[in-house]
Amino acid sequence: MVGDNIGFLIGRRGGRVLIERHGGRLGLTSARLAQFDAFFTKHGAKTVFIARFVTGLRVVAAVLAGASTMSWNTFLLFNATGAVAWASTFGAVGYLLGYSWETIERWIGDLGLAFLIVLAVAAVVAIVRSRRQTT
Repeated sequence: MVGDNIGFLIGRRGGRVLIERHGGRLGLTSARLAQFDAFFTKHGAKTVFIARFVTGLRVVAAVLAGASTMSWNTFLLFNATGAVAWASTFGAVGYLLGYSWETIERWIGDLGLAFLIVLAVAAVVAIVRSRRQTT
């Protein structure tokens, strides 16, 4: 959680400036940035909570939350709740499955990576569709 709070601080202090300054190179126009802000205003807390369970997203969710308009108190609450839920879930699964934990860990890692790939493909499809509609 300490690392997530540092990531949030990095996003809050410098992430927004970097996105506004260099985001155009990555297709992050001011309109898309406004969509991002609207998404995080509506779904940011849920995203921070769910990110705990998704490999890869967990790493960037704190920075994205900091770069958005999310308050630190909201971030802290949902990040801590997500951390407790994640630790409790995987601790219980590990306890119940005993020696099968290594197999379960491989599956979860692979499933998390697969979920991240699905999210990335969905994002690319959404961007392509959005660009086609604007032209």
